[in-house]
Amino acid sequence: MPKYDERFAQEAQEEEYLHLKHLDDEYWYAQFSDELRIKEPPFVAMALNSQGQLVMVRGLTEDEVHLACFANQLQLLDVYYPKQFI
Repeated sequence: MPKYDERFAQEAQEEEYLHLKHLDDEYWYAQFSDELRIKEPPFVAMALNSQGQLVMVRGLTEDEVHLACFANQLQLLDVYYPKQFI
């Protein structure tokens, strides 16, 4: 009978480990997401410079992106709002 109980005890330990690992992964993902929200601007735009080269412009607001393009004499092509970063 002891082998039977040991097997269930080991399975319970494995389930508890997986549950704790899942909570830990959720915690670090939330931390990482918060850091990205703070450090990464939410708006990204593609623009053309005077030589016809593509330039990526980033900003915290859409107006900030437009002002950056105007200040650097860039032709704005499109503005994107990414849902997540990789």
